[in-house]
Amino acid sequence: MHERQNKPFDVVDDAAVLARKVGHLKRPQSYLSAPAAVVARETHMSWVFLAGDRVYKLKKPVRFPYLDFSTLERRETACRAEQALNRRLAPDVYLGLVPLTVAETGAIGCGGLGCLGRRPPCLAPCRLRRRVPILRNPRWLRHR
Repeated sequence: MHERQNKPFDVVDDAAVLARKVGHLKRPQSYLSAPAAVVARETHMSWVFLAGDRVYKLKKPVRFPYLDFSTLERRETACRAEQALNRRLAPDVYLGLVPLTVAETGAIGCGGLGCLGRRPPCLAPCRLRRRVPILRNPRWLRHR
């Protein structure tokens, strides 16, 4: 049962579109802060990008029996709900949402002008938080 629940029954975006977004977000020049390096991690429902002292989370356009990120609006709603919950628990860590935008040149970047007002066009919302060293995170230490 658990195995079946982790298999998406619908991947909405074309794989090439998602691959292009991820490819750009793996590059330091895609961020306004211009980090020295970016480390990407993939989960079954998101991509997480460790970019310097910031972490960006991009939800995949997938639909599972237990969640639906199939549209831009659904991904934005989920990001806002997740942000609101986490911000109550750690307001200094969870910084907000930033748009994944495309410039006139075709370059994709995170945190461009226009925010989620769709100007320039918003390809996807990304959750932004401060990067917290894992060994110094008290919650992680309690569960170790």
